[in-house]
Amino acid sequence: ENDEVPEIEQRASAGAALGYVVLAADLLGYGAMAVSGRKVATQAMRRAFRLAGNEELLCFVGIGTPAKVKGAPPEPDPELLRTWKPDDEEAD
Repeated sequence: ENDEVPEIEQRASAGAALGYVVLAADLLGYGAMAVSGRKVATQAMRRAFRLAGNEELLCFVGIGTPAKVKGAPPEPDPELLRTWKPDDEEAD
C-alpha cells in the first residue's frame, strides 16, 4: 500500500504503462495482448506470482511473433479533419 498515491491513480498509471508495453512490442514488430479478469484471478496465478493477501494481478502480457500482420489503417478522409476554433472566433 502507498498512502501518498490513491489506488485509483496507481491503477491508472498501471493501465498507461500497459498501453506503452503493448505499443512498444507492436513497434518492434511483435504481437502483444493483455490477459486479465477471471483468467488471471485464479489461485494458480496467485501462487505462481507469490502474491500476498493484499496483492492482485492486474493482467498478464503475452508478447510473441504474430501469425499475420494487419498493416497500417487507411488514412482518414481529409473532409473529416477540421480545425477547432474557440467559440468567440467562430463569429468572425
